[in-house]
Amino acid sequence: MVVDTNIFHGDPRMRRSHFRILLGQHLRGRITLALPEIVVREVPKLFQTQVDAAATAITGEAAKLRDLGHDPGAITIPDSKTARADFNKQFREGLEQRKVRIAPIAGTLDELVNQSVTERRPFRPKSAGFRDALIWRSILELADEDEVVLISKNWKDFAQDDKHRDVLHQHLREDLEAGGQPRDRVRLVPSLEDFIKAHVPTAAQLAIAQQRFEDDPEWREELTENIRSALYAIDLEWPDRVTVVETESADIDDVSVEDVALDSVAIVDAYETDDEDVMAVEVRADATLWFSFTTDIVGAEWLIDERADVELDQAAETLYQGRTMGQSVVVIYSADFSLQSGELLGELEKVVAVDAGDEVGQRRSELAPGRE
Repeated sequence: MVVDTNIFHGDPRMRRSHFRILLGQHLRGRITLALPEIVVREVPKLFQTQVDAAATAITGEAAKLRDLGHDPGAITIPDSKTARADFNKQFREGLEQRKVRIAPIAGTLDELVNQSVTERRPFRPKSAGFRDALIWRSILELADEDEVVLISKNWKDFAQDDKHRDVLHQHLREDLEAGGQPRDRVRLVPSLEDFIKAHVPTAAQLAIAQQRFEDDPEWREELTENIRSALYAIDLEWPDRVTVVETESADIDDVSVEDVALDSVAIVDAYETDDEDVMAVEVRADATLWFSFTTDIVGAEWLIDERADVELDQAAETLYQGRTMGQSVVVIYSADFSLQSGELLGELEKVVAVDAGDEVGQRRSELAPGRE
C-alpha cells in the first residue's frame, strides 16, 4: 500500500479516522504500508504550509476582533520553520515505530531525463511531474516484490483520464509490462475512503455500537445532539456533493447553515483502528439544511434569471445576502467508539456530504446491515 503526498492534505499527522483505519490494517498485518522517500520529504513541507495558513488566519481574525473593540491579547504564533523541523523528526520516528516501510528513491538520472523528454507519464509537458516520477520509480521497485495499491488523488499524472481515475495510465501499465510484471500489478485508488469501503472489512464489533444506539436513549440523544451541532457548523469541501443553489452560473460565497431539521440517524459501519480499544464508527445523518450565502450583483441577476429557489436581500450596493429553501442531504460522520467503556471519544469527523439520493448515500444505505 503506497500513499501519495496529496492524501496527507488536512491530516499530515495521520490522526484522522481514515489514516488510523489504514494504520490499523497495517499493524494487524493485513496490508503493508510503504511511503516513498519523496513523500516522506514532502509531508513536512505540507505541514509547514498548513501551519503558515493557520497562523495567517488567526492573525487576521484577531485583527477583526480588535477592530470590533475586543482585544484578544497577545497571541503566540509558532515559528513554522522550527515547527517543520520538529514535525519532520517526529514523523520519521512515528513511521519507524509503526514499522512503515520507506521506499528509497529509485531510477537513474538518465532514465528520468529520457522519460521527461518523451513525456511519458507521470511526466507531462514542460517536465511537470518530476516528483511523481520518483514516486512511480519507487512503486516499480515495490512491484517486483508484491502487488501494490497506490492511493492518490493525482489523476492527471497517474490515471488514464478524468473519467477513469481508478485506471493506471497506459504508459504506466507499459512500464510494468517492460519490467516483467502484469499490467494489473499496481492498482490505482483515488482516495482513502474508496480503499476502505472496497477493501477494509467491517469491524466484528459493529453490532455492539448499533445495540448501544438502540438500547441506551441517553447515549443515542448525545450522539444525535452532537450530529445536530456538527450540521450547523458543516464545512463543505471539494469531495462533498451538496447542491446549495441549483444554478452553477452564480458565484456564491460565505456559505453557512441557518437551520437544520434532522430526520434520522443510524450507525452504518465500523472499522478497527490503530488502537485496540477504539473503533471508528460511521454514522449516517439524513437531514434538511437551510443555507445562507452572499453573492455579487451579477450572481444575484443569474439567480433571478434562472428562477432559483432562493430569497435575496440587498445587503450593500453590490452585495446580496441569500437564503435557500430546505435542501435534503445525507452526511456521513466518523466517531471514535471505546469498546471498553462504550463511550464516544473526541469530536465527530465529517467523511462526506451529498444530496439525498446521491450514489454515495445510496451505497452506504445498502451497506448499513454490514458488508461482505
